[in-house]
Amino acid sequence: MGICTFIKNENNTGSIYQMYVKREFQGKNIGQGLIESVITEVLQKFNGIEIILEVIPGNDKAYNLYRKIGFQEILHTSSEEIKMRYVPK
Repeated sequence: MGICTFIKNENNTGSIYQMYVKREFQGKNIGQGLIESVITEVLQKFNGIEIILEVIPGNDKAYNLYRKIGFQEILHTSSEEIKMRYVPK
């Protein structure tokens, strides 16, 4: 149905990669569930870690989902990607 991969960096940061839900399963909160599950597990395993992801400009569905979950845009430095950081609510 979908995938959401987390990679921990050497410093106290990590990134969410390959967030994807098959088209026939989109719109059923599966993506939100995947990301929230990853965040929960990461925060339990790595105290105080910073979680980052990237989204392509124009992918408003993904961007709005990430904002809803608690990601905030980091300084926009490239027209090819928007970097976002998870900020716990």
